[in-house]
Amino acid sequence: MQINPSSLPPLSDVTKNSRLIIASAFAVGFGLTLSGYSISLFAQPMMAEFDWSLSQFTGVLFALPIAAVFFPLVGHAMDRRGERPIVLTSIFLLVIGYGLLVLVQPNVWSFYSLFTLAMVMGAGAGTIGYTRAVTREVENAKGFALALMLSGASIAGMVSPPKLTLLSRTTGGGLVL
Repeated sequence: MQINPSSLPPLSDVTKNSRLIIASAFAVGFGLTLSGYSISLFAQPMMAEFDWSLSQFTGVLFALPIAAVFFPLVGHAMDRRGERPIVLTSIFLLVIGYGLLVLVQPNVWSFYSLFTLAMVMGAGAGTIGYTRAVTREVENAKGFALALMLSGASIAGMVSPPKLTLLSRTTGGGLVL
């Protein structure tokens, strides 16, 4: 089966909005989604430091669906106020949430609570706002533009773990969240 190039949507919208698409891909990759790709890097150091089992450590992954409960509220807030203020506030709160992880204590519930808090605080830094912005600006080739934007998560998932591991080793600690 051959594809007729004239049947494809024009990519002029994608080219015109390339800065938005690239910035959104970067934000999607290194925002809230990065937590899912990188949390396992901290398993061994945290398990060793706090004497947790692997099952205790991986219990933190329940924070992600808990945070997802807040996505409809984030979407509603974006409908009312637009993406920009919600996304910027969520990025700021996500950074604070990550910073709070230094308060983790040997009690595994402190880790669960603080990580869940970080995920909830950063719920607006997920894909919702970026998807809205890209689909609003790109008229033709929306699917292609969204695919480019969402590829940021895969690229970050491929690039970040080795860099975070190196950072962790060079700083001498495993708790470089």
